[in-house]
Amino acid sequence: THTAQEYYEGTFKHILANYPIDYYWIWTPEDWEWQRMEANTTAFRQAVADLDAALAAHDAIGAPFELATCGWVLGPLPNRSIFDRALSPRYAAMSSLDQQARGCFRCFS
Repeated sequence: THTAQEYYEGTFKHILANYPIDYYWIWTPEDWEWQRMEANTTAFRQAVADLDAALAAHDAIGAPFELATCGWVLGPLPNRSIFDRALSPRYAAMSSLDQQARGCFRCFS
């Protein structure tokens, strides 16, 4: 079986060979909104590990595009801004479709 990093490396290499992109957006699951995802869950820790693996793959292949993340909610309860601490500041943007978030939390800072 392949690791998450290897999966992302293959995905990024395919994209680079076929598409001129500036950003690769990674989306969190929609059910984070409806199931009221909390930060103390295994699912949240796995999401952070997956996003870390994407960054490691990005670095391993020297990808020229930026990484960003978005979802139906900015982050899990009780602190919707937890990704700002849990993820590398090298993520170019963190955004949400949640109307309460009022747009992009950390865009291109």
